[in-house]
Order: sequence, then structure tokens, then C-alpha cells
Amino acid sequence: MLTNHLLQDTCLSSNGEPIFSWQQVRRAFIDWKVYIYMFIYMGNATIVHSLIIFLPTLISEGSDLSNAHAQLMSAPPNLMSSPITLIAAFSAARFQERGYHITGILSIGIVGCILLITLAKYGLTVLYIVTCLTCIGTFSTIPLIMSWFTNNIGGYTKRAVATGLIVGSGNMSGIVSGHIYRAQDAPYFLRGHFINLGFMSAIFVASLVFKYILFRENRRRDSLSIRAREQELEQCGPEPCDAHPDFRYTT
Repeated sequence: MLTNHLLQDTCLSSNGEPIFSWQQVRRAFIDWKVYIYMFIYMGNATIVHSLIIFLPTLISEGSDLSNAHAQLMSAPPNLMSSPITLIAAFSAARFQERGYHITGILSIGIVGCILLITLAKYGLTVLYIVTCLTCIGTFSTIPLIMSWFTNNIGGYTKRAVATGLIVGSGNMSGIVSGHIYRAQDAPYFLRGHFINLGFMSAIFVASLVFKYILFRENRRRDSLSIRAREQELEQCGPEPCDAHPDFRYTT
């Protein structure tokens, strides 16, 4: 079933030929939507990497926990994200929607990050619970973001190239994430929490705005007359990819 779905999508957006195309490589680099996805994915990956790297330190700072104990306590926040990820993925697939699911989960992370800042002096137990919320609100969005751009980038080669660009930008986020939480900011690490809160807020706004843009484009294509559709298809050339007037974006 999945293979047939991919073949149907390939035929719609690549003129029926699932082969490598330099034209689609070019389309991947000049499509502005790819760079929006890069911004959203890289921003989220920056938060995730910073939390994964420094989670044991955030948990143990200001307490008498050993390094081994702190490492052990960093597991539950990751595990708690798993069921939320599965539920969100099922719901997003069921309703064919991504933007509200991403921002809904991000709102949990934003609340968690605000609480990390405001409740910094309320003890280890409170901070640990709030840290779990923050992790849930950031870790669980990764599959949704990845499925969003893979669903919305048409064309066999274009999707492959764009996926490489987007995921590669996420991998480069480690350059930034390694400097978010600094030793001199201990024990509350407020600077790092503010930076992550800024990233979350930017991703939240970008996702909502981008969802609206895609929704408007779908409505525009729905309203095309037969003549306008033919003219637009002719302008797209032999390999229209997701610019095909029959292609509909997942919002």
C-alpha cells in the first residue's frame, strides 16, 4: 500500500518517471518552502539537541545526585515523549493535518520552558516535572515536522534533495545547541531557557503562518477553471513536482 502511494505521488509530480532529474534538483534549491521547513526543523532540532546534551546537568545541578543517578533520571523525560509522539502521529495521519498538531505540542514545551524560568528556585522535584513537560513539547514534534515536509514536497528527486537539505540543517544545529547552556549560568541556566523559549516561539509562529499559506494555496488551486489549470500546468513544465495544479498540500 505504501509503495503504491509513493508511485502514485511520483507519477503525479514527476510526469510518470521515477528517475533522477537535475531539473528537480534545481527546483529543490529554488523552492522557498524548503527553506521554511529548514527553519522549522533546525529550530526544533536545536532545542532537542540542547536538552539531550544537558539534561543530566539540568537535573543534577544544585542537588547531591551522582552522575550515574542524574543519567538515570534523564531517561523518563525521553520515555514520556514516546506515547505523546505515537498519539500525535496517529491523530495527524487520521485528520491529514500537521500545523495545529505541531503548534499544539509546542505549546506544551513553551509552557514548560516558561515554568523552568519562573519556578527555578522551587526545588528539584518541581523542576524535574517541568523539565518533563518541556521535553514532551519538543521531542514529540520531530516526526510531525518530518512527515509534513515529506508529504508536501512532490517529485522523486526533489523530495530526496530537499529532505537532505532539511535534515542536514537539523544536524548542523548541534553547532548552536552546544553553547545554549553554559557552566557559568548554573545553577538555574536562565539564559539557556530563554534561548530555547525564543526558538519555540519562533517555530510556533512560523508553523501557523506557513499552515495558513498552504491552506490559501490549496483553495486557490481548488478554484482554478479548466483553462487556468491547463495554463498553469503548461507554465510548470514537464516536471511540475508539487507545483502541479492537482497537488494539494497537507496543512
